[in-house]
Amino acid sequence: MEATPAATEGNLSRDISRAMVNLFKEYVGRGPSHAQSYIHQDLVVVVLRDTMIKAERTLADEGEEDLVRGVRRVFQGKFREDANGTIER
Repeated sequence: MEATPAATEGNLSRDISRAMVNLFKEYVGRGPSHAQSYIHQDLVVVVLRDTMIKAERTLADEGEEDLVRGVRRVFQGKFREDANGTIER
């Protein structure tokens, strides 16, 4: 039985979400609590929830949100290339 486009897209969304969680775990040491991927034509959006590590949460709680954002920007720059490659595969 051949998969319908909706079923195929659902499987692809699930596979992308799992791959991004695994990639995040490689980079950070723990994965997000939730991941959801959305696909619309050639646009893929992956929403990751609860991604802060304990040290980031502690800094944010102590008013160091700018420091946490700065570190996250650097991290996202390094993460982006691998994430794009993962989704393209």
